[in-house]
Amino acid sequence: MRPRLERRVAFPCAVVLVAISSSPVALAGQRVDDHWKQSPQISWTVSVASLRIPEKARRHYDKAIAAAERNHSEEVENEALKAIAIAPNFADAYLLRARQQVRNHNYEAAIASAEAAQRAEPGVIGATFVLAGAYNGLQRYRDARHALEAALGPEVETWQVKYEQARASIGLNDVEAALYWSALALAADRQNFADIHLVRSNALLLARRWSEAAVQMELYLQSEQPQAHRTEVLAILERTKQRIRDEGTASVAAR
Repeated sequence: MRPRLERRVAFPCAVVLVAISSSPVALAGQRVDDHWKQSPQISWTVSVASLRIPEKARRHYDKAIAAAERNHSEEVENEALKAIAIAPNFADAYLLRARQQVRNHNYEAAIASAEAAQRAEPGVIGATFVLAGAYNGLQRYRDARHALEAALGPEVETWQVKYEQARASIGLNDVEAALYWSALALAADRQNFADIHLVRSNALLLARRWSEAAVQMELYLQSEQPQAHRTEVLAILERTKQRIRDEGTASVAAR
């Protein structure tokens, strides 16, 4: 029996997409954050395909990872391509390219790279939510959902899959699904990923649950992580609180 090898890898989030209202407490669309967030670590059994990757290819892959941490896009691309040239079935190298391409908002290229990773190693961890993140970035929300339906094994339980499901549901104005998936993403996150609070707040705004949405926006604003949407969120939060006050006044007057 082949020994089972465990390794810990931290996958960045495919893309951070936040729905921002353009009218008083009304969801109008979705935007892509410029930040590349770090995900919780995921454990899985190393595949036979991964064990067959030559050491020379792995060295280029390691250099590509180091370049990604510095956000040196050109170096990531060059080193990943060198790894792939040596090992054409190096799924992780394709996937690293896909993540960097999403980070650069190059979604079509990211889709091609993520699909190449899946062909090289069916079931490779991370390809599904990276692919869904690229589709969400293109506002192809139904395609994102379809991609996520193919998630298998440990990837199904990751917060990233739930997060991308919530994003797609928000884009499709599917209130029930948005509430369901955003709640699961929030519960599954173990690193207090700030933008999950925004996705959850957007689901609550869709459901017209103003007070709960305000709480999630405040949690985002209290985060020590970068807040790319701080100015917008402050404005939306104030409109939300005004809506709460107005409805309270109307309720008192109706008595």
